[in-house]
Amino acid sequence: MKTTIVKLILSVFLLTIGFLSVKAQDVITKKDKTTINAKILEIGLDEIKYVPADNQTGPVMNIDKTEVFKIKYATGQEWFNAPDQYSASPATEVRDKTKAIKFEFFSPLFGKLTFGYEQMIKVGTNVEFKLGIIGPSLNKEIVANSPSGAFVKLGPKFLLGSEFRTRGTTYAHPLVGKYFKPELIFSSFKQDYTASGTYNYNGTSTPTTTTRYNTTSFAICLNFGKQYILGNAMTLDWYVGLGYGFQDTGKDELVQQSNIYNYETSTDFVENCYSHLYGGPTFPIAFQGGLTLGFLAR
Repeated sequence: MKTTIVKLILSVFLLTIGFLSVKAQDVITKKDKTTINAKILEIGLDEIKYVPADNQTGPVMNIDKTEVFKIKYATGQEWFNAPDQYSASPATEVRDKTKAIKFEFFSPLFGKLTFGYEQMIKVGTNVEFKLGIIGPSLNKEIVANSPSGAFVKLGPKFLLGSEFRTRGTTYAHPLVGKYFKPELIFSSFKQDYTASGTYNYNGTSTPTTTTRYNTTSFAICLNFGKQYILGNAMTLDWYVGLGYGFQDTGKDELVQQSNIYNYETSTDFVENCYSHLYGGPTFPIAFQGGLTLGFLAR
């Protein structure tokens, strides 16, 4: 009888010990709702080290910290893997908002309204398209020439690879960073040319004349710039570009007709093609620069 009682007490004791050992374990809850019974050894910056609850003398296991939702300790306390509100998830940043709709902020000062669209093709490579409406301006001198027309710009945008997060070397955002962009530019417009009237040495006079002429321009520019993301909502982009320009314009003939009185040639000035600046046929260099603001989109 005593032996039976002793065995019963021993069995209850062993079951209690076993139950407590099962209860006295940490539980890792992953973001996919699965759980792992474990003994937590360390919570690091990027991973969590643990041993399985049923094999605590076995090898140490690691799990990526981003996969963990919470840890419930054997003591009943809970640790939640709350994201830092001041740092965005790299995965979210790369997959979300990979497009931008833009506007060149200072374009109304130079006789145009310029709109742009940028989209990621793959990580490190984007494509950008710009459309300009020639005519609207805050510059009275440009308005006096009554320009009208349009231009387009198109080119791939290659990130130079300097904008990375410190851990995991992932891109901070697919639209962020220094970049190199070869770009094709085409513009076509009309505007007025005014030849000033003068008195000739023989006493005759030439009246002031205003004639409208057409200009078609083409350029290949190599651009360098840098784009920033503001609050994961807006883009700020500055750039400068240099390349070759070509132009077909009716202004040359008008200038030649007025040379007798004005002593100027069409190569005396840098031509404003609205999409870029053109150095003229004797120095066919194209130059451009700008500052854009935009809004990110999915």
